Amino acid sequence: MEPADHEMYRAAIHGDTEAFELVIRKMSRPLFAIAFGALQNREEAEDAVQDALVKAWKSRWHVRNSEKFPAWISTIVRNRAHDILMRRRTVPLEEQFNEITSTQAQFWLADAERYQQVHAALATLLELHRERPSGALAH
Repeated sequence: MEPADHEMYRAAIHGDTEAFELVIRKMSRPLFAIAFGALQNREEAEDAVQDALVKAWKSRWHVRNSEKFPAWISTIVRNRAHDILMRRRTVPLEEQFNEITSTQAQFWLADAERYQQVHAALATLLELHRERPSGALAH
């Protein structure tokens, strides 16, 4: 790490807004790459980076070693991207299927029958679990 970078990180940790702006300029692209790699969505990746930088500014005093500042911010970005992924996965599969655009729908029409088969199989599986014999153990 360059001595100038070390000083910039130290100043940012201590609340120097100009130093923190320099950190943002220096780290924005690598942080975006981390978020985009996880999310594969430009807008969500930008949101993740922005949220992470706000969180980093608010909790910067937690960093005791300025050399670890870049890794600390990168971890915040990874965690924020993970949170976004988890939120994305809470949308039911059927709702995701219904949100497909017309262009995507043409692509997915070939798999529509497979989707129906899987959906029917899941419905059967769920029904089997509801009709356990009285002595059966739950898994």
